[in-house]
Amino acid sequence: MSEPTFSDAQRSAIASRLLAITEAIDTLRGVGLDTEALSALAAAVAEIEVETGAQLRRDKPGIVQASIAQILVSAAELGPGGMKGYGELGDDASRYLQEQSECLSALADSLLRPAARNTR
Repeated sequence: MSEPTFSDAQRSAIASRLLAITEAIDTLRGVGLDTEALSALAAAVAEIEVETGAQLRRDKPGIVQASIAQILVSAAELGPGGMKGYGELGDDASRYLQEQSECLSALADSLLRPAARNTR
């Protein structure tokens, strides 16, 4: 079997997924879960990173924009429309979630300009 080859775009996509897994591992360790399985998972991620040439860089400019985009998506999903699948909301609860969703979105929007300056 020959060595797999990956384009720059593919390595970037792989790195993004591996970074998400690595961050989840860090979260699990942060709450006290540090098992052999978690260590094996971290080692497997490191091996994939080496074998594919993917570079997990937390300071990569795309990571900043992707993180802000994730905040915006999550904030929108907190709105009443995103909560419909979990049962009916009363008017007060609906209004509260709409206001908070808009507030979180505005705060996340305010991160875009400083983030752009910091990634140049």
